[in-house]
Amino acid sequence: GGGRVGGRFLPAKIFSARGSAGRRREGGDRFPMTAHNAPRPGVSLSPMTDTQRRLGRVVLLVMAAVLGMGIGAILALLADIQDRFGYPTAVLGVIAGVTFLTTFATHLLMSPLADRGWERRVILIGAATMIASLAWMAVASRLWHWIAARALLGFAEGAVVSSGRRVMLSWDPEHQGRTLSLLTSSLLAGFLLGPPLGGALNEVNTALPFLVPAAVGALMLPLLVFAKPDDYARPIVRLTRWRIARLPGVTSGLVVAGIAWFMIGVLDAVWSRFASDLGASTLLVGFSYLSTALPSTALSPVGGALADRINPMRLAMLSTFATVPVVFLLGWSPGVAALMGLAAVYSSLWAFQLPTAQAAAAKVVPAGQSAEGQAIMEGVGLVCAGAGAFIAAPLYGAVGPRAVFALAAAASLAAGLAIFRLRGRWRNLF
Repeated sequence: GGGRVGGRFLPAKIFSARGSAGRRREGGDRFPMTAHNAPRPGVSLSPMTDTQRRLGRVVLLVMAAVLGMGIGAILALLADIQDRFGYPTAVLGVIAGVTFLTTFATHLLMSPLADRGWERRVILIGAATMIASLAWMAVASRLWHWIAARALLGFAEGAVVSSGRRVMLSWDPEHQGRTLSLLTSSLLAGFLLGPPLGGALNEVNTALPFLVPAAVGALMLPLLVFAKPDDYARPIVRLTRWRIARLPGVTSGLVVAGIAWFMIGVLDAVWSRFASDLGASTLLVGFSYLSTALPSTALSPVGGALADRINPMRLAMLSTFATVPVVFLLGWSPGVAALMGLAAVYSSLWAFQLPTAQAAAAKVVPAGQSAEGQAIMEGVGLVCAGAGAFIAAPLYGAVGPRAVFALAAAASLAAGLAIFRLRGRWRNLF
């Protein structure tokens, strides 16, 4: 089997990062020389040492955690910001959702640069933008300030994450699930720390929830020089994004990414307001975010490791179906404790949704376009997240939480049925 690219027939193994691509050959080359991924003239394939990879991995994972902390800090404060400035509830969806849209655009724009050797430059630009956007939020006093600063933060996330994945995969191309889940877990760990830290710092000064992650990011910025990718072959023949999206395994993965990110958008937009309406203080709202992120942070590496051993799409499909009743019941939470308990169950299932879908895409997308493949996955997810945020906030304000989470549960059920319908394309693929 195989496929046509640019009028030429290429063997099936070229379309898979799981076959010979990614295996180390004698002499140190990580990728076999084929018509698809032959290196450009002058590209050296000398591998990095294990010590260099470990150091670079630590730096990247810490920066991802700082980025997550900056993203999460504001979410616990949305209700407080609304009350302080008198914004309508629908505005919370705009503040939360604009980040998803700019992250989506950045993924699509920056991922080709990452695949062409600009990884470190893109990461540095993203990290600097993150620091600037957080500093702006510390002094924001108008609605457009919040929207613009959150848009810049979305750009920073797209730049750091898309190129960070490319670098991480270059270090360990044989274990895509585990590698991608490490970066996801670090981002989630920072996101996990952001709301409770933001809520606590907000009690001291309203600028501190943004200045603290900005300061940590500034300290980490010089260390990003150690995040050097391992040398890898660049593709001569490149698949179009449409062709990548239609690869077996990727199409179903896009459905999983869409529903997983849709729920992120819904929770980001209404969680602070919902928890506050149930009687939580700003500090408790911040700590309540632990239930939405702690289980997925702990279990994402497990989901990624399982995806390297069993069919990742089957695992993603089963976890998607399992989320349906949990999501529905969220809207009927009688108090903050019940809300947090149900959110923890959902977060645990989420760890076997998105990380496994990312691993599925990494296994079938050509190794030289791995950043672009992950960007397509995340791009679709981020559009769905933005839609979830823009829909959930006004729906919550008009009807209430039951309608919001009933809609989200219906979307989850539809996604599970779509993945099941596509099972003929992925059942025997992995």
